[in-house]
Amino acid sequence: MVEVEIEVDGDAVWVPATIQVMCLDSTFSAEIEGPNGDTWVDWFTWEDEGTDWRRTADCKGFRLPIAAPSTKKAKKEVSPKPPKPPKPPKPPTSPKLPKLTEEEKRERKARLEREASRAAAKTAREADRRNRKVLKAEDDEGHEIKLVLRLDCSQAPGGKAPPKMTKKRLREAQEAMAALDEAAAAEAAKVTAQFWAAAAAKLPKTAEYTMAQVQSSRDLTGTTLVAPSGRVEWFLALGELMAVTEEATRRHGESLKLDPAPTPMPTAYVAQRLDFDDPLWGWQVRDAENGWLQGYITLTTFTTWSADFEWDSRSAESGLPAARIWNARLRNGEALEQLRVEPGVYVAEKDNETLAQVAAKHGLKGADLVALNKKRHKGICGFSKLLAGTEIQLVDPSEAYLDRSPMADDTPQEVAARHALPLSALLAINQGLLGMEQELRPDTHLGGRPMKLRDRKREQGGGNGAKRSKAAAACAASDKGASNVGADGSRWVYGMRKIDEDGSLTERLAQLERQGDPAKTGVVWPRIAELGLLVSLGGGGVVLRYALQQLQAQGWYEYVVCQATLAAVGFYERVGFVRVGAVAKYAEKGVTSEELAARPVTGYRHWADADELMEEADFGEASYLMALDLRRWEGGAKLELSTTSKYPPVRKMEGADLDLRRISECTLEGGHLAYESGDGIVVTLMADCVGGQLDAAQLRMEIRYEVEAILAHRGSGSSLEYLVKWAKWREITWEPAENLEGATEVLKAYHETKPKARPMKKKAKTDADATGQPGQESDDAAE
Repeated sequence: MVEVEIEVDGDAVWVPATIQVMCLDSTFSAEIEGPNGDTWVDWFTWEDEGTDWRRTADCKGFRLPIAAPSTKKAKKEVSPKPPKPPKPPKPPTSPKLPKLTEEEKRERKARLEREASRAAAKTAREADRRNRKVLKAEDDEGHEIKLVLRLDCSQAPGGKAPPKMTKKRLREAQEAMAALDEAAAAEAAKVTAQFWAAAAAKLPKTAEYTMAQVQSSRDLTGTTLVAPSGRVEWFLALGELMAVTEEATRRHGESLKLDPAPTPMPTAYVAQRLDFDDPLWGWQVRDAENGWLQGYITLTTFTTWSADFEWDSRSAESGLPAARIWNARLRNGEALEQLRVEPGVYVAEKDNETLAQVAAKHGLKGADLVALNKKRHKGICGFSKLLAGTEIQLVDPSEAYLDRSPMADDTPQEVAARHALPLSALLAINQGLLGMEQELRPDTHLGGRPMKLRDRKREQGGGNGAKRSKAAAACAASDKGASNVGADGSRWVYGMRKIDEDGSLTERLAQLERQGDPAKTGVVWPRIAELGLLVSLGGGGVVLRYALQQLQAQGWYEYVVCQATLAAVGFYERVGFVRVGAVAKYAEKGVTSEELAARPVTGYRHWADADELMEEADFGEASYLMALDLRRWEGGAKLELSTTSKYPPVRKMEGADLDLRRISECTLEGGHLAYESGDGIVVTLMADCVGGQLDAAQLRMEIRYEVEAILAHRGSGSSLEYLVKWAKWREITWEPAENLEGATEVLKAYHETKPKARPMKKKAKTDADATGQPGQESDDAAE
């Protein structure tokens, strides 16, 4: 018996082995007994003693049979007379074996197959043990890393593993690979820098002008439309795009006298639209003489990212039934100002009026008034003093729009006729009145139950409370110049919305072809174009009409859709767009497909943010989805605008000291250019350099938020998280370590100042999960 060294889970152990064959060439074979009861045979040499094998206590006198020269004189050998060969024996007769039945043959075959399968599995386990190597190391933060390597010998000559690599050879190979990687990275950085230099050469070098001083004309006199050749040129002009977006939003709010002023589209949203819209094309409106940007428009093919998306104008969730009732009430003679005021709401006229005084003024109990308003105004009581303009709910919002005079034998058809409201819309917003099991029909007897005569929540595309009244004001303010006749020839009243009244446009949209996977590429509607972004300091209607005329002349797209902001609804209606209905299902991250299928549909929403795989899509408020039928659209006289693919020189404006591009000063790793927004956001286009070339089609935008400081950390390994204070933002949030890959300098500084900081115990996240002090909650994180 001897002992041999084997490897188990990356550790070297000694196990017993029985010598089987000894040869004269200083080698012997031994049957090895593994720790799991497995046995196998391996060969050893005399020189391997102490490294690969060693003697046991009962094998101290073991010697290999090595041939040695003899010291005695060899005797002369005499060849004896060969004996006569013996007679060959008679061959034995083999005993007769009994014949096997068919069942016995099958059992014997199955037994042999099981034995062969066990032998093959045993061989595979032995090969896996021989070809597996476990490496242990520590990262920069002291966390243990275990790497299991398996050697694939299937392609090796004879299927045998190559000889073991010494530590010296392994180190040399690693250094050679690192040198190759470094050289490849340097070459990729060189190619990337050359790519960006060539791309930037197509645009003017700088854009030093003040957007607030840029003048524009509504008929685009003195302008030229520049058509960027691809996503790269749009990215290089991102600074100018955001500057004109902010200025156009400011001017629009001032012209409509909106208070508070509207918020411009965020940098992240614009960047992601430019990134995800595929194909992407459009125009930049620039001053022909000075090169200053005055607006831009982007278009793409309409794509949806929800598996349950449907065109539907009859569902109450789509908002179309509520909009039809809104139009009907205006058509019936109700004043627009009266419809804007939420019924049962008191607006305080002066400061320091108490809630008890409001209750006494309207003959209500103070306790009832507190109960109605405690959700809207937290901490309110009867002695609370109100500021002028504070809204106080006087009646339950769920009862504010109910029929005040229901009759015992009423049916929905009679209620619709009595109030001159569309029956189908009234049925849609009242489904569930009699319970989910019973469908509401025109002739259903209501038994004295009052019907809801208005769905205020969905009239203007979402929102609640004061937001709805401001949204209605924005919609009405955008009605300037509207026609007095609807698209279908019906009488139009100021304040009415142009919608798909009979649902025919929505039905035509639903019949169009579609293709794609909503979880990967999105569902593409090849016959529907989408207006992605439209921003202009003036002349936006001309730019939009020109784009629609170009689409109509091409003849490929049949429809155009857009997701309008409420302040721009009137603008799109004047061009010819009408509101259409669509529904979908949405859920928070981590919800299974079965749970999503059980959820009810809701109105189609704006997509606000999404990752590249679209597995974690975030959506905003309900979308005011509008559509235009290009085949039936009358675009008026053909517009002749100056278009080019070359950018005019950008003249420096007197007194301007800021380059709106904000892109030439920041270079990230690998030579990729980046845009710094100035509000803590860095946007860059990233792509891998393969074969000495950088493919512009593979460029994808990467949005990073600047880290100002790391305040604390908790957990370890894969659950390690850092408490992050973001630059230019109030939020302080816990972030996993993988989200901070680009903040190496900040992380290094944090660990240098706190080398012995103990990881904090991870606690469950709350709605407001972080403050400057670890373990406390912050209202900022919940915003």
